Amino acid sequence: MESNFSPENELEQLKIISENQEKLLKKLEELEKNDNEEEKNLKYIQKNINNLFELISHSINNKNNGHININTSPALNLINNNDNDNITTNIPIDTQNTENINNNTNSTNIINNIPNNNNTINEILETRDSKILFTVNEFKKFIGSIIDSPSASYRQNIIEKQVKQGYMFSIEQIGELLNLLPYMSEKKCILKLLKNSIHDYYHKQELLNYLTEETEEEKQALFDILFK
Repeated sequence: MESNFSPENELEQLKIISENQEKLLKKLEELEKNDNEEEKNLKYIQKNINNLFELISHSINNKNNGHININTSPALNLINNNDNDNITTNIPIDTQNTENINNNTNSTNIINNIPNNNNTINEILETRDSKILFTVNEFKKFIGSIIDSPSASYRQNIIEKQVKQGYMFSIEQIGELLNLLPYMSEKKCILKLLKNSIHDYYHKQELLNYLTEETEEEKQALFDILFK
């Protein structure tokens, strides 16, 4: 009985298999290339969105607060200056990772005084009809909305809105908000809002225990601002 096997047939089969493998490899390379291009396009779109948020934030801050520069310094400096401060603020859009924002002015002293001539803040404080305390879940949601906000000015607006609605803060909650202070646009305004929104002064000595992002000097300076 004769066999159909022959070296020529085997070589032909191997050639076909080899060609098919080459086609598959080329297809995989094309798919990988397309994936890379799509990823680049998505990154480009995300970058444009981030830049748009920055421009909006920058425009709002320039209109309401004076000149604001954006940089990448991670340091935390709460520094006193004249009313017309030039505030340098870094606001990475990836707010899920607690970013660090540096606010520098010309003085070397930590903020000692909060100006009382801010009509917007005074209006917010004076128009509060009642005093409301957060539930645990409400405050978690409140903090989460601050962290997830796209810019420092949005974070400040969230706090202003809650204070205007009559919400007050415990000492522990004040500590959590102060830890986010580097990510706010107008620190003096935020400090004034918090100073006038504390409902349990008898626990004020515990504030230093809740401050985790500041040096000992900064902790004491913040304490003095709020309670002296």
